[in-house]
Formats: sequence, structure tokens, C-alpha cells
Amino acid sequence: MTNFHCVVDASALIKKYHDEPGTEMIKALFEHNATVIYLLNIAIAEVLGTFLRLRREGEITPEKRNQVKADFLKDITSNKKIVIHNISDRNVKETENVWGESMAVPRPYANGKRKKKRRVGTVDVFVLSVCQELNKKHGQAYLFSSDEHMLKVAEKLRISAHNPQAIQRLPF
Repeated sequence: MTNFHCVVDASALIKKYHDEPGTEMIKALFEHNATVIYLLNIAIAEVLGTFLRLRREGEITPEKRNQVKADFLKDITSNKKIVIHNISDRNVKETENVWGESMAVPRPYANGKRKKKRRVGTVDVFVLSVCQELNKKHGQAYLFSSDEHMLKVAEKLRISAHNPQAIQRLPF
């Protein structure tokens, strides 16, 4: 029986396929026996786009991009731990609340200056609405993201949110 319902956004999921800070925690999440990992259908394009960006910026070779892309596509089609969550009308309706709450969370800073990053993005709003849906359905959902602003919005929405780069162990 699954006890832990985990939503993983693109910034965290990339760590499973590309070694960077937080990779160990995401791998531990996937290896944990009592987790289901939710990935939004619209986040699939974000992940594939990130693989392309890593290739274009020279962080991975063309061969490595092909391999991580193949591994990712295999995971989302055959890994029973991963549930592709299709955006529903409930999620669309909840975006108004998420947008409203996000406006009260200041944009992130870097070196004393506001980052150019806009407020919580469109896909992130859907990720947060799915977290809220899972909280209602299962009593608790866990969000894993490396997006600093999204984590603060999640906190405001009372979502158990965790940055895989900043934790030493899984929260359950």
C-alpha cells in the first residue's frame, strides 16, 4: 500500500537523469518502497526541453541527451511508480486560488537584487493545484522542487514542499 504521494516538478525530476545537487534525494525518492510519484502531463515537455537545453549549452553530449531522453520516456511509460497526472477541470478551477496566493509571495532575490524570474509560472500553478488536490484526496502530499519561489508559494498554500538540494533525507 502506498503511503506517500509525491509530486515532482521538472526542476527536481531532471536530477534523476542529470547529476547535480539534489540527485541523491531524487534517486532515494524513486527507490523508496512506499511512494507514488506524480508528474503532470504538461511537465513532460519541460523535462524534454531541459534535456535539449543541457545539450545546447554543452552540459551533456548529444549521446548523453539521447540516453537520458530514452531513460525518461521509458520511465514515464513503464515505471509503475510514476503516475502521469492529466490536468483536470478541478485543477483549472484551483489555479485562481494559487495565482492569488502567489501574489503575496515576493519574487526571489539573488545577491540583494530581484531575480528576473517572474512569479510562479503557469506549469507551476498547475503543479501546486495538483498538490492541493492530492492533499484533499490523501490527507498529505509532498512536493519536490528546486524552484525557490514555488516552494515559498507551496508553503503559503500549506503544501509539504521540499527542495532536494537542501534536505539530507526524505521527509517521511
